[in-house]
Amino acid sequence: MNVHLSTIGCRLNEAELSSWRRGLQKTGHRVVDSPNQANVVVLNTCGVTQQAMQSSRKLVRRMHRDNPQAKIVVTGCFSELDPTDVHTLPGVDLVISNATKDNLPNVITSRYGVCTKPHTHTLATAKKRRTRAFVKIQDGCSNKCTFCIVTTARGDERSRPIPEIVSEIQSLSESGIQEVVLTGVHIGGYGSDINEKLHVLIQTIIQNTEVPRIRVGSLEPWELTENLIRVMANEPRLCPHLHLPLQSGCNAILRRMARRYTSQTYARLVQSLRSAVPSIEISTDLLVGFPGESHDDFEQSVRFVEQMGFIHVHTFPFSAREGTAAAQMSDPVSFPERKRRAKIARDLTVRIRSHKLQQRCGEVRPVLWESPTTGPNPNIQSWSGLTDNYIRVETNLPTDQNIHNQIISTRLSQRTDSNNLIGTLVES
Repeated sequence: MNVHLSTIGCRLNEAELSSWRRGLQKTGHRVVDSPNQANVVVLNTCGVTQQAMQSSRKLVRRMHRDNPQAKIVVTGCFSELDPTDVHTLPGVDLVISNATKDNLPNVITSRYGVCTKPHTHTLATAKKRRTRAFVKIQDGCSNKCTFCIVTTARGDERSRPIPEIVSEIQSLSESGIQEVVLTGVHIGGYGSDINEKLHVLIQTIIQNTEVPRIRVGSLEPWELTENLIRVMANEPRLCPHLHLPLQSGCNAILRRMARRYTSQTYARLVQSLRSAVPSIEISTDLLVGFPGESHDDFEQSVRFVEQMGFIHVHTFPFSAREGTAAAQMSDPVSFPERKRRAKIARDLTVRIRSHKLQQRCGEVRPVLWESPTTGPNPNIQSWSGLTDNYIRVETNLPTDQNIHNQIISTRLSQRTDSNNLIGTLVES
């Protein structure tokens, strides 16, 4: 059976897709790049905003339009929040709940059968393999942030057993993956249901696998523990980068969001982290135009963002989600004003990133190089990769020099027009 996998949304969706790909191939299915070649199309959807749900609808319609004969299987947060709507979309043959989606390869096999010949990896397939993989360590969330619908869509917290995660990561390492990213809805809550801790999981991965780089995904600020900071400071295989969602730099808005910190405690956490791990870079989320956010609140928030010096800020305007407390709050900010504030914040964060990149110029960092592109000169390829502290780096090399999936010490130099850095290989 030819199966095409596609997703919209978060890293957790990406991790689930990677797991399904491996499970489907083991069962004998052929996972194809193009939906036009597929008998079954699987879509892992997103429901975090109204726009994400609309994008999910469009993707379903487009897949059906491109391949009307294919059976479409839909899962993810959009289908969890509005299964009736999903069932009415053209081509949809099956909707799988978030609670049972981990078993998706077996569901596909049971419903549609398998190929008569197992799919084997060709050399071309091997060359397309990714340099890093997202590994799901848990699902669900117990937090009650007033703006978030994901707790409804994903349900209660469910942690994977440590041996199962370690086994998956070692298998990925043996297949050539150089970096794994630990992902989940609420990874700081890992182990709350099985009497384990995140830092224990990380230490066990380090001790029992050979994957060169381990990256921690999004972590709520109040779950940045001393134990975790100590592990980051002492383990060179743990990437010096964290995504710590801020949401707002104004304490009054943080309270309305039901976030469990103030801007002051957030700043102290960041200071502790930077003192322990000087090479670390921190990215964040910023939500603007939340109900009740005055002009002064917004100005206070962006000033705080500027003070923190984030390497990247994912800025998005507030989007009311039915079923959340924030959707019922008084004093809403108008849509045009939300868009205006988002633009101001994004322009600011571009300048902050430029300044941060300039500070890193001259350093030598390990870069995991990904795929090349060919420009106007057929003898030169442009390579792109990521440092351990999550800075995008570019370099130009002769076409006969292949650095795909290699971690190479690289000297960072000037900033590019796309707000990345140019690098020169120190060793190869």
